[in-house]
Amino acid sequence: MTHLSLAARQLLQMQAALARPTPRLSGDHRAVVACLLRKPEDASAGLDVFFILRAQAEGTSRWSGQVGFPGGHVEPGEEDHDAVSRECKEEVGLFLDEPGAYRYLGSIVERSVARRRGSLVVACRVYEQLARQSPRHVQANEVAACGWTPLEALLGDAEPLQWSAVHGPVGEVWDGFPSVRLPLKELHLADGTDEAVDRSHWHTDKILPHVDTAQPQTFMTHQQRPAQREKDQRPETERERERETETETEKETEREKEKERERARDKKRERGGERETERQREREKEKKKREREKERERERKRKKRERERKRERERTKKRDTDREREREREEEREREKKKNERERERKRQREREREKKRQRERERENTIYKKYP
Repeated sequence: MTHLSLAARQLLQMQAALARPTPRLSGDHRAVVACLLRKPEDASAGLDVFFILRAQAEGTSRWSGQVGFPGGHVEPGEEDHDAVSRECKEEVGLFLDEPGAYRYLGSIVERSVARRRGSLVVACRVYEQLARQSPRHVQANEVAACGWTPLEALLGDAEPLQWSAVHGPVGEVWDGFPSVRLPLKELHLADGTDEAVDRSHWHTDKILPHVDTAQPQTFMTHQQRPAQREKDQRPETERERERETETETEKETEREKEKERERARDKKRERGGERETERQREREKEKKKREREKERERERKRKKRERERKRERERTKKRDTDREREREREEEREREKKKNERERERKRQREREREKKRQRERERENTIYKKYP
């Protein structure tokens, strides 16, 4: 990588570090910020990082006056990219969704912050600025100033950073986050802010005027104005050639943007096809689930019928057994009845015999009495 520029080497190292997946933390609330990188105009310099100075808010806002990245809370049902894109557009007028303007590199490890109203998970998404884009406005109630800082100022071999004295003595760590002063290549100020206070957070001699939202493209430092006057005094032919070159460049940029939009449409169509495939798989799963449910229902009904038949056989067998026992009891009663009848008959027979015997005894007595009166 020796033939690559410093910015390109830093970008490759950062991409390699961001290639590792980062787990998504869970919390009561979620916020996302954007770490924006850009390659400098000087090929020998390193990457630039975009920072903002939070506006001084009344009350006890924990972010008031802090130097950090643009971003904000994630609304319910909103994706991280949509939330950070919306916040960048609202706060500093940078459009992450503009075709060909930015490229997503990855996410930094998320951090959970304890608050009185529950935990807050802060996510940071890293983007590379592909097409030069300056802030089109600065939202005064959210941001006091913003600008680009050289990445070398944040590395370990750079000179020590100076602490900002806004939130306390020098070197104090405020609310878990240190407030530092950063060197800037350019500084954009919001309307109605105190320039002296805003400057106290930065080391810079390049400061841009308050952003004019009616002309968002005209950001010029006082060092750039003499160069602009010299440029306007050049011969008309040279200016014409430059305008033609700029026109060609603009056309080339427009063609690149059109290609990027076409690629985005292709990706969208591919995602649509993937979603259709996913819906088809979901329908297949639902169909198989219904079939399994029907099969289970048929099995339940079959087992129920089998149990009913078994119970019916048991009832039939019990009725047959009861009838057989009833017949046996009836036969037993009949035998007992016949036995009793025979017994009574024998008894009557004996009674008749005794009566005959008594009759003979009486006749014999009468015969004797007649013979011997």
